[in-house]
Amino acid sequence: MLRGFNTIFWLTHCFMWSQKLLLNPLAIVELSSPSVYGKSRYSRISLTVLPGISRKKFRFHEILKTARERSTNAEQDERFVEMRWFNIEPNSTIALYGHPPEYNITNMLERVSSTDQSSGYYITNITMPRLQCDTPFVLNNNCIYFWIAVLDTKMRIMEVDCFRGFPFWMYEAREFLSNVEIRRAFIPGTHNSGTYDYYDGGTVHARVTQYVECQDESVFNQLFYGARYIELRASFSPKRRQARPANIVCIDQENDNANGSNNVLNDMYREERGLDCRTATFWSVHGSFVTTSSFDQIARDIRRFLEATKEIVLIDLHKFKISGKWWWTTDLHLELWRLLSSELGEFMAPFKEDVTFGELWESNKRLIVSTAHPVPDVSPCIWPSFLHIWANTDRLSQLELFLDARLCAEVQNSKRITVAKGQLTPRLGLKMLRNTLRNRGGVRSFTPGTNRVMDRLYRNKLACANVVAVDYLLSSDVVRVAIAVNTTPESPTNNARFPPNVSFNRSIHNVDESLFRPMCKRRVRL
Repeated sequence: MLRGFNTIFWLTHCFMWSQKLLLNPLAIVELSSPSVYGKSRYSRISLTVLPGISRKKFRFHEILKTARERSTNAEQDERFVEMRWFNIEPNSTIALYGHPPEYNITNMLERVSSTDQSSGYYITNITMPRLQCDTPFVLNNNCIYFWIAVLDTKMRIMEVDCFRGFPFWMYEAREFLSNVEIRRAFIPGTHNSGTYDYYDGGTVHARVTQYVECQDESVFNQLFYGARYIELRASFSPKRRQARPANIVCIDQENDNANGSNNVLNDMYREERGLDCRTATFWSVHGSFVTTSSFDQIARDIRRFLEATKEIVLIDLHKFKISGKWWWTTDLHLELWRLLSSELGEFMAPFKEDVTFGELWESNKRLIVSTAHPVPDVSPCIWPSFLHIWANTDRLSQLELFLDARLCAEVQNSKRITVAKGQLTPRLGLKMLRNTLRNRGGVRSFTPGTNRVMDRLYRNKLACANVVAVDYLLSSDVVRVAIAVNTTPESPTNNARFPPNVSFNRSIHNVDESLFRPMCKRRVRL
């Protein structure tokens, strides 16, 4: 009886596989694949997103056009998906899909052959939709929109990965990180995190803000995509009203009254989003330009993320500027500290030089706040300023030489958290003026090339880094590199990173994703 049952089972199993192969004879996935959807710690393929820049030829008369006339071509200024591969087999095919590749391996959006290049990148003509992940209910690490696969010469899938966020990567790697000091781990972050906005080529301000904005995702989205270091630069403007940043909706009370709208519903909406259009006075700033990102909204973004996850976040209050006649004083700094404390105080960790990940998780004090403005004896939760390794150059070769000469030594010898600035700094001059008038993209234009080089360095000789700050996070693989470096103790570059008494367990805990909704909602462009 048992033998007959086994026979029926195997006949049924073989019949199902034969039907699958008849429907799609190429959908054969090798069992020895090194990575399936990036489940290995170090995926050799990835998808990045280039920041949107204008690809139209410069016409001087366009400067004189109205905003409506310029906005007609704004759809050309979108973010393109980029395929990257690293150390794959020669003569492989790298393909982009809009669905899991095993469903239909021949239905590709784009494909490119690696020929004899084991590492490289390819910019596709596919644009990345804009996502709004600003609520804790959408947090997951599921695939979003696009998949990438490596195919061999027989069109068999060798490796698969996809575009997705990394909202839980630290806690999932806690068995590796629990006994590691914060100042010795590899932590990805964003440079000038508060200067974010989507690119709009149909407006005049794009010619100026192309050198001001350093991110194109909100602070909440930056955290969702894996950044754990947030650099903020504060400005004070008492008479300025709440503007409308790219990723939030702000309801104005006076406009509500003028339009006769339902103020009760609007008050409920404000309470739900935690947003008041009249109270924000601290703004994110870059150089001499004050942006439309308020510290009120940034603090709420960080709070919502900390409430929804068990991740550890670092805030660096790096610089301060006053708009107009106002000067930054200790009183202003105390007011800013009160704002942050009211929103984030329950998560702030007291200063401890050699604090470990495990200690922060155990106490549930998962937020480190550092400030460059000296405020003695105000709170034990104010950390001293981080050490910034900044090349201050607009040449990529000089940036590489500078970090190669200083970074590892500084991280090893410093008692503070060390931040590597892996970005170029534009120089004032004729070149910047010409690129501004021609709207060539500014920081957005040269950041992808810089990030490609820095990702390669962080994988190898600069894996000794502590905190790494990048421009335009989605155009970088720094989060994947951080996960690989922090969870691969056998790597030679990590010998000095981990204490000798750490016991590494190769199994990584997976967060129960059933607690969260399966997808981020697509952002509707108004």
